[in-house]
Amino acid sequence: MKKLISVITGSRADFGLLEGVVSRINHSSNLELELIITGSHLSEAFGNTVNEILLTGVTNVVEISLNLEINSESDLTITISDLINQIAEHYSKRKPSLTLVLGDRYEILGAAIACATLGIPVGHIHGGEITSGSKDDMYRHAITKLASLHFVANPEFQDRVIRMGEDPEKVFVVGGLGVDSITRIKKLSKQEIEVKIGIPLEPIYALVTYHPDSIDPESSMNQLMTVLKSLESFPDIQFIITGANADYYGNQFNYQLKELASKNTKHFFFDSLGQQNYLSLLAGAKFVLGNSSSGLLEAPSLKVPTVNIGNRQDGRPRAESVIDVDCEVIQIVKAIEKVTSEANTLTIEHTENPYGSPGASTRITDILEACEFDKLLPKMFIDAN
Repeated sequence: MKKLISVITGSRADFGLLEGVVSRINHSSNLELELIITGSHLSEAFGNTVNEILLTGVTNVVEISLNLEINSESDLTITISDLINQIAEHYSKRKPSLTLVLGDRYEILGAAIACATLGIPVGHIHGGEITSGSKDDMYRHAITKLASLHFVANPEFQDRVIRMGEDPEKVFVVGGLGVDSITRIKKLSKQEIEVKIGIPLEPIYALVTYHPDSIDPESSMNQLMTVLKSLESFPDIQFIITGANADYYGNQFNYQLKELASKNTKHFFFDSLGQQNYLSLLAGAKFVLGNSSSGLLEAPSLKVPTVNIGNRQDGRPRAESVIDVDCEVIQIVKAIEKVTSEANTLTIEHTENPYGSPGASTRITDILEACEFDKLLPKMFIDAN
């Protein structure tokens, strides 16, 4: 009898990474896939990315809608509570052998809490990492402690998870799913991308993604205005801007970004590009700019430089292609000048991605197929030597 694996996705970012694992579980002879779709996937304001998921051919789908009008920290707490309740109600009908989650989002924390109280083992992908400039950091570590099976990107992260008291025999180094996606997903030609996104690509373009500051949300709008002011210094560069996430101030960010794009013929805004379009654009971009993890996890593998703004990604290992700057116009402008220089283009070819080699999706699925799920609980705290 197949073992039911329930995979939870709450945003375009995590499904883009999870898609390879989802596909392999779906085609496994030993595993049965259930895909729970929640969070910004079901929001028109964030691009209704559920439609992209349904095109992948997954049929055993459960949709859990949440209120994403998050205008305060208490709103966020209520949203997490609502997800816990809905997950618990759904799993009361049939418990999976394991719930598989990725990363550090508040939706994923809510799902992990529900599983812990219901006695359902959790498998956690991309634990052990640090992003001290974001509240997601504590969410990630909390999810690690609620999980019984761990799939980490490199040995440094494996060591950190083990030092948190996790069983070394249940912490597996599988590589980064972002690296996996780059080799797994077919890149579109320039002409194909132009048809799919509906705009002509200029010889020099950059990708921009900037999310609200979850630690100091009140400063977020000022930060965004600083970033947008910096772009004004480069009228010859085409900027392709993707929407912010469903955090506090996310809706306000996207409104401002849409307004900017409507007034500037060089700026184009998309709620969501989809993983294939995004990676295809990334492969041809002159650089990426913002505070998204993509600039650290994926861009280095494609030899594309990153201007990483602010402290949202503090704690993550960096490739040499990443330039860190404060959210100040002068620093951002100087960094863009550097990454667009001929000298930088020559040195970027030698960069290496610290998030491992391709194959993470296959490794995770192989481990799940061999797993004895009934031995994952109860958890024991293992003191590190």
